[in-house]
Amino acid sequence: MKYLVGFIVFVFLSSASAGSEKIKFAPLPMYKSELVIKHYKGMLGYLSKKLGVEFEIVYHADYGELLAAIQNGDVAMAHLGPLPYAALLNHTKNVKPLVQFLDEKGLASYTCSLVALKKSCATKQGNLFSKVALTQKLSTCGDLAVSEMVQKYGVKLEALESYYSGTHSHVILDLLLEKASVGSVRSSEYESYEHLGIKELERSSGYPGFLLLGTSSMDEKLAAKIQELLVSLKPFENKENAFLMHEWGTNVKYGAIKASNEPYEAIAKKIKNTRLAELK
Repeated sequence: MKYLVGFIVFVFLSSASAGSEKIKFAPLPMYKSELVIKHYKGMLGYLSKKLGVEFEIVYHADYGELLAAIQNGDVAMAHLGPLPYAALLNHTKNVKPLVQFLDEKGLASYTCSLVALKKSCATKQGNLFSKVALTQKLSTCGDLAVSEMVQKYGVKLEALESYYSGTHSHVILDLLLEKASVGSVRSSEYESYEHLGIKELERSSGYPGFLLLGTSSMDEKLAAKIQELLVSLKPFENKENAFLMHEWGTNVKYGAIKASNEPYEAIAKKIKNTRLAELK
């Protein structure tokens, strides 16, 4: 069932007047709601101080609800992964890609990992794919990546028993609790949990990175300023920038490049006539 988890509202105060309109920002539903403020506080606080505006975090637990809010202009700015953004491009052109975030290696792309418990790999063998834990329907590391990776084992995802677990950490937890035999998460998440006895079975091809976008309700001049500010930060090259960003969330702390629709259009074309293209 699709639902909206009430607002997590956190306002970043600046020199803006108390009556000024707040910029509504929709974060990724990749993290538990209680971690969202911690993840984005540094970046939004920096932008608020530089621009003299206030930001309000509006959290959606479900990708379908999030994309509907973006399409309707109910939020002004959002952080999305490549698959949900590609799905969005199949429904509307009223979005502007601002920046594409880099990862801890300075790369603008990422991969997903098909993972299982090491002990399960040793005991299940031919029954390893008895139950597959996916993240969410419009999560890149869900249907899209898993369909690619399980083909190497001569099976198709639609022939397997699978379900949507939620966040990447929920997938890991389900594996640890043996609710699922295999699961798929972002490769950086796998590396964070490998010490718990998680084994990588396959790694996907690269996908264009997560991006920040502006919607139809965002002022174009403000969008351009946000893009300029974030692209100007070079934490790998500038020690002051690195210090400024060291407590930002892992998906936004390593810098960014200007974003364009081109890298995401190939995914949009690939999923156009599939269930993955659906917004709801």
